[in-house]
Amino acid sequence: MLNKISDKNLDRIFNVYLVVCLLFYLISYAYLHKLGNPTSPDNTINLLVSDLFSNFYTLSYYENLNTIFDTYIFGFRGFAFNEETGRMVHVSMHGYPLILGYLKMLGPNLIYSINALSITVSVFYIYKFGLLTIRDRQYAILAAIIYSVLAPIIYNSNVLFNNALHTALFLASYYYLSSFIKYRHTSALFLGVVFAFVTFWIRYDSVIYYIPIGILLATNIKDQFKQVSITSLLVTLVMIFPLSVINKQMYGSLVGFTTPGLRLTTYILERELQESKGAIATLLQVIFNAELTNIPNNVIDHIFRIAPLIVLPAVIGFFFFLRKKKDINLKILGSLNWSAALLIFFYFRGVWSGSSYEEVSVATSYSRYMMPLWAIIVLLYVYSFKSLAKEFTNKVILKLILLLVITYSFSVSINGLYGLSFFQQQQDEIEKIKEQIDDTPENSIIFTRTRDKYIYPKRLTAIYMAYHPDDRVDSTTQLVKDLLLDEIPVYFTTETDNENPLLIFLTDIKRNGMNVEFNKEELLWQVTLK
Repeated sequence: MLNKISDKNLDRIFNVYLVVCLLFYLISYAYLHKLGNPTSPDNTINLLVSDLFSNFYTLSYYENLNTIFDTYIFGFRGFAFNEETGRMVHVSMHGYPLILGYLKMLGPNLIYSINALSITVSVFYIYKFGLLTIRDRQYAILAAIIYSVLAPIIYNSNVLFNNALHTALFLASYYYLSSFIKYRHTSALFLGVVFAFVTFWIRYDSVIYYIPIGILLATNIKDQFKQVSITSLLVTLVMIFPLSVINKQMYGSLVGFTTPGLRLTTYILERELQESKGAIATLLQVIFNAELTNIPNNVIDHIFRIAPLIVLPAVIGFFFFLRKKKDINLKILGSLNWSAALLIFFYFRGVWSGSSYEEVSVATSYSRYMMPLWAIIVLLYVYSFKSLAKEFTNKVILKLILLLVITYSFSVSINGLYGLSFFQQQQDEIEKIKEQIDDTPENSIIFTRTRDKYIYPKRLTAIYMAYHPDDRVDSTTQLVKDLLLDEIPVYFTTETDNENPLLIFLTDIKRNGMNVEFNKEELLWQVTLK
């Protein structure tokens, strides 16, 4: 493809490209956040928890209304009520907000560079993986470029989710562990294990995706088994100890599972049954209680339809891979394929936010959870392209295909439905909601299911769906009446829930001697005493 360019010059070109990537991600983030902060529960919770840590060195806070009214539903989703201390505590996966907190201590605006840096680091390690497994500098650079312009990657570089940093650390740790298997450098083993545990701090589920590389490690380093075991054990103890201390302090449990029903989210009876069996049993049930019928549709809707020009050749590349005699390079690529299979199995069984979109969208939970998968897909795509290139004598056609793929991917990232243009469309809705919230008294309590992301902390929210289903309506009605008697304004947000329609709650409130008035903007219902 670029045979006349030396390896040294190719590296220089790639280093320049990394700088361009970093600048593009930083500029797009700055522009979109100037329009308005893209809002989601994860985005808001990360800002809140990082503020708590940077200002007060804690991951919890005290909400006095929970004590005054003997309840636990005041606050924001992503927190849980600790009955022993009366404090609201961060639910789990503390690594990302902790890192944001440290960055805020250095400079309040530094947190807005973390995702741009994370994506750029991911691009770099995809290049390194290309060198390690495909063993061709040109195709390694190609893999990095394609990954950098994919719609899910660019979209998720612009929201403060933990997935961008998680993906960067996952790829870094996987690369160093793979490098140790191939070259036996102790420093690579140490870095691989350390990055793996930082990854675990950021997303607990990532431990599952290291199973394939763990097996490959165990079967290829028998002569260094003692060294690997000691290094891994020491790093494990150092990394797990502080996490266990935090969890024990906040939840009374080393693994950080909260008491059923006290999390500020919809109370699910199945969760109560699971968690009553214990933490380990709960985790195993979550992993293996598979809704396998969801997987094919989710793969089509949230992988294939987003980038068909890349996914289809990647599938072909997978079959090329199966036919090849496996040296250590292809065994490493194979372990990545198994990690991809575990990612699909773990997440695509479920129904996450965005599952109801009829159009192709990257603004979904599936999109950010699958960021490591896209790295593997791109590597398979390039592996396939390299295999096919050997059969083509006309290289011009190949270059045109590559140009089409890269241009199409970048275009979808910017202009595609729910691509970056989605942020600008979303801003009108967010501004409308914020204006209505501003019109409410400052001491108002707003009862909501999921719209707390637009409301908190400007106004205190009550997540009334956190009540047990058996007494949810009665408990909500009584709390509303107590608040009004204490001269605290009360509102409900308009939200759809087929199983628990808002009308049921408002009808019961009226039945108990209160008025309900729907405002003309069709967002808030105000509740008053008769």
